[in-house]
Amino acid sequence: MTAAIEPPKRPRRERRIIERPRLTKLLDETEARVILLLAPAGYGKTTLARQWAKTLNGAIWISLTPAHRDVATFARDVAAGIDSLGGNAAAFVSDFLSARKNPQREGTAIAVALADRLSESRIQWLVIDDHHELLQAPEVDEVIGVIQERAPLRMLIASRTRPSWATSRRIVYGEVLEIERSVLAMDDAEARQMLGPRPDAAEVSAQAAGWPAVLALAAASENVPANAVGAMPGMLYEYFAEEIFRSAPQRVQQYLLELALVPESAEPRSSGADDTERSVSDQARELGFVSLDDPTALHPLLREFLLQKLVERRDAKELAASAVTACISSERWSRAFELILRFTLSEYVGTVLEAAYKPLVRSGRFGTLSAFAASIKGGTSLPPVAIDLVDADLALHEGSDAVAFAIASRVARNMPEGHELASRAWAVAGQSAFAQGELQEAQDAYQHAHTSASDDQDLAEALYGWALAAIQSESNSAEEVMREFRGLRHNSPLDIVRYSTAELARRRFAEGFRKPLPLGEAMVSLRHTPDPRARSSFAFTASYVLALQSEYDKATEMAQLVHAEIEEFNLDFARPYSDWNDAFIALGLRRFGAAERGVQLVEDAANRSSLGFHILNSRVLRARLSLCVGDPDSALRAVVAVDREAAIPSMHGEYLATRALALAVSGDEDRALATAREAAQLTRAVEVRLLLDAVSAILGATHGDPAAPVALLEHAAALSVWDPVITALRAHTPLADILAEVPEARSHLEELYARTKDTGLARRAGFRVRSSRTPADVLSPRELEVLGLIARGLRNRDIARALVISESTTKVHVRHILEKLGVRTRTQAVARLEMFE
Repeated sequence: MTAAIEPPKRPRRERRIIERPRLTKLLDETEARVILLLAPAGYGKTTLARQWAKTLNGAIWISLTPAHRDVATFARDVAAGIDSLGGNAAAFVSDFLSARKNPQREGTAIAVALADRLSESRIQWLVIDDHHELLQAPEVDEVIGVIQERAPLRMLIASRTRPSWATSRRIVYGEVLEIERSVLAMDDAEARQMLGPRPDAAEVSAQAAGWPAVLALAAASENVPANAVGAMPGMLYEYFAEEIFRSAPQRVQQYLLELALVPESAEPRSSGADDTERSVSDQARELGFVSLDDPTALHPLLREFLLQKLVERRDAKELAASAVTACISSERWSRAFELILRFTLSEYVGTVLEAAYKPLVRSGRFGTLSAFAASIKGGTSLPPVAIDLVDADLALHEGSDAVAFAIASRVARNMPEGHELASRAWAVAGQSAFAQGELQEAQDAYQHAHTSASDDQDLAEALYGWALAAIQSESNSAEEVMREFRGLRHNSPLDIVRYSTAELARRRFAEGFRKPLPLGEAMVSLRHTPDPRARSSFAFTASYVLALQSEYDKATEMAQLVHAEIEEFNLDFARPYSDWNDAFIALGLRRFGAAERGVQLVEDAANRSSLGFHILNSRVLRARLSLCVGDPDSALRAVVAVDREAAIPSMHGEYLATRALALAVSGDEDRALATAREAAQLTRAVEVRLLLDAVSAILGATHGDPAAPVALLEHAAALSVWDPVITALRAHTPLADILAEVPEARSHLEELYARTKDTGLARRAGFRVRSSRTPADVLSPRELEVLGLIARGLRNRDIARALVISESTTKVHVRHILEKLGVRTRTQAVARLEMFE
């Protein structure tokens, strides 16, 4: 055997990085909010930016890579930069991203949130290197554009292409200073300083045309290769790079080739010392191929040169495959995807997807996943089944539930047993089925997700979804699922919050709320739960349960938590639910004006979305508002439509039970009983049970029989559900009157009227109460108008003429005003009005 012949060893030559005062002077003197270093690769943009950034206060530096084409990645890096300067943005941004359905599609909202955090932290500069990486990601470029518009900071951007928002108009008006190629090119003095004292310096400088990348390689080279004399700058760069590379020992060459493949900031395997006791990385630095600041950072031109060299080798795919494995270990998913596409490593697509999928989805990096999936599907080979899961996930997060269910179900069935992503596929199918109200399909899918779970998070997601689907469908399996969920709830604060939410929902269909509510543990865990959706869902559910108990003041406090989450994290999808809940609480507190406004908001949402649950919720609340103000005819009109909306059984049951209540108040006994029986067959939700008891109680009161009214109060006490009772008492005063005559009922009534501010009913029952509510809280807008005219001394016929209504209608308004304010005379009503003006 003959020994391998090593190239001759080159003398050590320090790579020169020179100061460029003429350029830093330009940067120092400009007042433009945005400075744009715009030139092709190799014009020293990064070096100049780094040198100048060291002189800045309050500057964040972001070096963009293909990974930053994902909005979530960019947002997290900006937040990390804020925190590095003493801010507090990372936790908020992480929560904000988790609240987005698809961050890649919600760039503007994310940009506004980032701009607010940058402003609060008083960041002065945002420095963005390699902005051209966003050429294929206009979503991130848009984020940067919004930030520079909204945040009171300045930007320094190095790029090969001009950002879309850096328009010619802005350049002309001085908002953007563009320092382009001709300015960034080295002048003769800088070239001589870079090249040092060499006889061919003038010739090299002229041939390089001021291109800093060529001059830097020339400074590291002994002389100009003979075949490079007279070559254009681009070819000259190739010649110098080739000459320096060939002069390096084979171990250094191998190191450089591996360095071009491995993830950022990772060391290649061949980075140890050789027989000269100098590390291979030190030798690479001496050649001028790697950065002085970061020995693992290659100049992009040199990386491209080395990747081209790799293509010539027989072991190129083997080396690339090894680098993909390293990327998986270090979770550098974007680099792994890049290598798979560049070296056509189709056999690694499934492996990388299995490893990357859940981390990317859980961190909101849908942009990275979708871009890779699109590239794979555009290839010639048959993609693995997991690629289709990307489409299912995107459809789910964009609200296309039927599409998501169809794709996810097919993917889940076609996955081999034990596949890492099987649980995720079934979970997507479960979520999309649940969103469509297909509760049995949701249960089946979540059960499969539970069986195929491969980690604790998979298991928790499956249990939570399965529990909610089983509870809402009122399935017998709910108790068993909740027992398992209870045993695992302490795995994380998120699991505690989700379990508490599900437990409140379970009690609604079972024993009710007489036992202490499971709020304490969840309230402590809320602040540690990194998911605004989970936090707002718990707070909404707790607020609704407290309102059912007629604990309206406590319900209001919990509703404020929902409002805070919605406002801070832009949870627009949750607003109709929150508006409904606010109206529900306001109705309980006799704040009819606020309830009316809330109902209108929910009706508007129903008209926009045509979603069944919003439609039914708005109709039910409208009917109950009409019943509470003594207008059963309007209540019946609100729930007269045939109920064909897509919603869960309990919502249909509540709709029918509300209609039955309105029929009972109207005296239509037969239809009330028939409708009540139909509602009872649909659900065991506690509010429906109490509404149906209220129907019986009203019919009993109509016939002068106190048995059913007393049974209503007993059942309400057993379940600790009082809100339907107060609706019935307001809607049908004979019911309130007959119960007021039952001694054992009076304590319940007195406490209930105090909590609901029903001073009129309280006085009617003979209780001594004093209302602290303002007239604006308890009167409708029309009633406030009437009261204002009463205060001016107008009589009923004068009021009727002023408002263009009948005198009989005016009398009804006056009677309601006196009842709601808990007073007996018009003079007392005016006194109440003047008290709060």
